Amino acid sequence: MKRTVLVTGATGNVGSATVRHLCTHFFDSVTVKAGARGRPNQQLVQLGAEWVTFDLSRLETVSEAAKGCDAAFIIMPQTHDRAQLCRAAFEGCKQAGVKHLVVLSGPAEESFPGILPQQCRDIERYAHECGVPFTILRANFFYENIMLWKDHVNHGFLPWPLQPEIGLSDLAVGDVGLAAAHVLASYEKHLGRTYILSGPEELTGPQRAEILSKELGKRVESQYMPERELKEVLLQSGFEEWQAQGMVDLFGLARSGVAEKKTEDYAQITGLAAQPFEAWLRGFRHLLLADYAPTPQATAP
Repeated sequence: MKRTVLVTGATGNVGSATVRHLCTHFFDSVTVKAGARGRPNQQLVQLGAEWVTFDLSRLETVSEAAKGCDAAFIIMPQTHDRAQLCRAAFEGCKQAGVKHLVVLSGPAEESFPGILPQQCRDIERYAHECGVPFTILRANFFYENIMLWKDHVNHGFLPWPLQPEIGLSDLAVGDVGLAAAHVLASYEKHLGRTYILSGPEELTGPQRAEILSKELGKRVESQYMPERELKEVLLQSGFEEWQAQGMVDLFGLARSGVAEKKTEDYAQITGLAAQPFEAWLRGFRHLLLADYAPTPQATAP
């Protein structure tokens, strides 16, 4: 018997990737409800997803959208009150009788300072307090965030907010979506678990520049970008103040050696290896070479 799952934030990067994987890889065992506040994503509807419209700030709309769902993927929205909105989403799903919550979080260890870790701690605490069985997926950095420096890369240099010797184990948004799809399709295997998703390697800025040079066919050199300059770039790219500071805080964790470590959690969930940066870049290099306006993401997507 098919189970029904709800994916919130389906117009966003992680949400749409999750729906695509569910409809493509789990169509024989899962019925997908995908939704957000905005207009339907017609590509996802064509893949077989049922579109539902709701507003995380209105609990009754979440409850209505989640009716009949066995599991729900709650993706923290890109708003300053994301923790409160997630709390409302948890309660709406609980009222609808949802059996399992999958929660997208980020760096939430108690020792981590900054805006984003506190938001993530609050979200995870609300998931615990809700009373519905849950699984937490923590994702810190995404390959896609390199698009923030598209113009710089096209001029031959990669401004990187970490010292040359510090590596970072980020991963593709699509891989986060695939991990979420696996958990939603068989949530009984993941009850109460917290997974830290990372890529398969800890790449430094110079290593990334070398890969960019190879894949783009032009020389790209890495250049260290201090925190102050990073925040200015983020604000100019359309980030709100709190989002920009959240990203600065994340790179600060990486500089302290906390967020750079790779894990085996992705492979444990999916049975696959996460994409290396070089493999991901081959599929997305056309975006670095074309006009592209990145969507502000405080964690990545």
